Amino acid sequence: MQANNRREGVLLLELIVAVAIIATIFLFVGRAYGVSKNSLKRATASLKATLLWEEKMWELEDKEEIRQGEDSGDFPGQGYGWKITAQNFDDSRLNLVTLEVFRQETRNPENFSAVTYIKNLP
Repeated sequence: MQANNRREGVLLLELIVAVAIIATIFLFVGRAYGVSKNSLKRATASLKATLLWEEKMWELEDKEEIRQGEDSGDFPGQGYGWKITAQNFDDSRLNLVTLEVFRQETRNPENFSAVTYIKNLP
């Protein structure tokens, strides 16, 4: 009789290596998911701040005169606030306006700020 040297089944070492490879893959997939989720949350907040900034700028442009100095307020029910600084530019009807929109309820404050010129209507 001939001895059967063929092994059948899976060795424990092969099983441990396979589990380690699968665990590493799950670790990288989980990390990528977390990063993409945070990026989506930040992009959504940035888009909302940009839209609120644009809304406030249209409101300012509709006014006949921009008051010089600083003013601030909030967007009701949005969780965002705004701060505006306006100064006369070069003794003309042109105003240098800085508008900042920021999140009020967050541990890591984020803001969106831009500078533009708005002309006072005669």
